[in-house]
Amino acid sequence: MPKDSQGLRVGIEAKIQDHPILDVLGDKYESLRRTGLNDMQKGMSENEIEKIYQSHFNIQWAWADSIATEVIVISIKFETKHSSYDNPRYDQLCLGFK
Repeated sequence: MPKDSQGLRVGIEAKIQDHPILDVLGDKYESLRRTGLNDMQKGMSENEIEKIYQSHFNIQWAWADSIATEVIVISIKFETKHSSYDNPRYDQLCLGFK
């Protein structure tokens, strides 16, 4: 659940009563997301992750879609960050901070 800098829940999550099952579901989601990232690095597409995870892990379409979408977003962030290291302007920016 989203938390502020002091560890307190924020937004609509602050109104949800705490229940142990929320932690279990959150842990499962994080595990599936990490597995999705690994599978994407092995060459799976967003659609493959969505369809395979839905049947393999017996999760609803919304969960599978959310995981596949997050995996794509994280993957794009990794690629963008990685490509910025090869950018000459990035090198100049780094030199400016030294």
